[in-house]
Amino acid sequence: MTQNTEPTLRDLIGWCWDAKLWIVGGLLVGIVAALLWVSLAVPQYRITMLVGPTTRTGTPDISALFPENASYALEYVLRSFGPGDSSDFMRFEAILRGPTIAARILNQPELTQGLADDRRWSFASASALASPEKLSAYLQKKIRIEAVGNTPMRKISYFHSDPGFGRLFLLSLYGTTDQMIRQEIREKAAARIIWLNDTLRTTNDPEHRRMLANLLMEQEQVKMILALNEPFAAMLAEPPAVSAKPVWPDKKAVFPLLGFVGAFLGFMLYMSFGRGRSVRSLHLQAA
Repeated sequence: MTQNTEPTLRDLIGWCWDAKLWIVGGLLVGIVAALLWVSLAVPQYRITMLVGPTTRTGTPDISALFPENASYALEYVLRSFGPGDSSDFMRFEAILRGPTIAARILNQPELTQGLADDRRWSFASASALASPEKLSAYLQKKIRIEAVGNTPMRKISYFHSDPGFGRLFLLSLYGTTDQMIRQEIREKAAARIIWLNDTLRTTNDPEHRRMLANLLMEQEQVKMILALNEPFAAMLAEPPAVSAKPVWPDKKAVFPLLGFVGAFLGFMLYMSFGRGRSVRSLHLQAA
């Protein structure tokens, strides 16, 4: 006949009572570890801003290439790929944390020093962000891009120990990315205008001249929009705002967690060593 050796809840409560000194000792060790954690951690703030797509685009309307008597269905398909279908904001979101933008950030001395001073622990050395690849990896880790409900807007969050620098960096990152896309569209529009003017001077066919004139007007409109110096790929819906308190380290989570871990380890140490000695001493007393 075999005996049931499964420990019961009563056994567990008895072991916890016997191990009370070990548990309290582990709890105290956990609290000391939490105090050390909090004292060595550099508080991190969350800086957030909202961006959204603009209502314009630099994409040429290819429907201008077709005659005025084109069918309604054909014009509808063509216009669906015209100025109303912009990918500038999607590109803004995709390259915001990429190496191309990182390379431009590295050329701004007022930002590189603040980035190098970003540390999670007081004993950690300054971050080495000397290359676009390293800075891009840093941005991938420190910057979050989240959708705002079902809208096309995005919430961009950045974590840094200096709230003032965090605001400056987010604004610079936004401006650098938007300006790069603007500059590329400006260069493309200028090249198209030169080509269209040259082609228009050498074209005699009235229909071709009409199409070229429409395309030239389109590029002139793009050039005029760029001259307004307004947001091109993304608009700033809400400027950077800083969290009221540091979001890291979270004292409400660190102390209970490390205290529980310390108490549990104290109990496990009792079960491994203290309980064995107690059982042996009971055997010796019985003998």
